[in-house]
Amino acid sequence: MEGTPIIGIKWWALLIIILPIYDVIILWQALGIDKPLRWSDHREMMDAVLDRIAGLIAAADPIAVFGDRLTPILRPALIDNFGCILAGSTTPVVEKMLTATTSFGQGKGVIYRPHDAEPPLMRPPPYAAMINAAAGHAWDFDDWEDPGNTHPTVVIFPALLAASDHAKAQGLKISGHHMMTAYAIGLEVIMRLGKAVTLSHYQRGFHATATLGALGRRRLLRDCWG
Repeated sequence: MEGTPIIGIKWWALLIIILPIYDVIILWQALGIDKPLRWSDHREMMDAVLDRIAGLIAAADPIAVFGDRLTPILRPALIDNFGCILAGSTTPVVEKMLTATTSFGQGKGVIYRPHDAEPPLMRPPPYAAMINAAAGHAWDFDDWEDPGNTHPTVVIFPALLAASDHAKAQGLKISGHHMMTAYAIGLEVIMRLGKAVTLSHYQRGFHATATLGALGRRRLLRDCWG
């Protein structure tokens, strides 16, 4: 995944995270965020900005509108990542994580392995997402994108799988269309943030998969449950 992000939103809106106060005020108003600007709560500020940015993406229903362009990109990425999860699921790091999370119980989240286990290996969904993500990156063969310099699918797809497991346990269902839309939004947020902060973010010591990926994953899960 290389090049500029696909879905057309105003990427400069993301510069809120690196601009001085007076520019933040201008962009806050330009984005039409209908709430007071409170500098004392940085998390609330970032949530409001991410909500507005993702809203601009989601309003277009990216899979419905851009499906012909997006599906050939997204489908191989998901298949590739699932293969990476299976390949890494028996590595020492995953075995240690399984041991460390035993006390949390079986839960409703599936841990994916190369051979079906009877009964299936389970953990609570947040831990299932973490373990499957670790497996997906264990051999470092998972996908990479530019401009964010991240491994995007390994932080997005396991979270979607865990969300689906959680929904199923409650008698709910997340459709394939809904999951693909959430994936596209999460990916776009990661790439747009990467374009805004540039590679200097990584050069300053931040691991972009962890920082930008966490924001993209958080946003897509909110859309997945929307």
